[in-house]
Amino acid sequence: MEINFTRHFGDWVPKSEVQNFFKYGNTTMTAFAEKNEIRKTKVGNRVFYKYEDIVALLENNIE
Repeated sequence: MEINFTRHFGDWVPKSEVQNFFKYGNTTMTAFAEKNEIRKTKVGNRVFYKYEDIVALLENNIE
């Protein structure tokens, strides 16, 4: 599976890219990340998610 997130600062993906990929709003994205234990970091007003956690979530849900 090829996922084309732009990684910033190593293995971190901006929240905006993950939101656009899943087509989620802010509230849904926050709940989604917490429910699926996707690690995040916040720097100033910017939130980044761990790339490997997103890929693992997708790989674990293959039907």
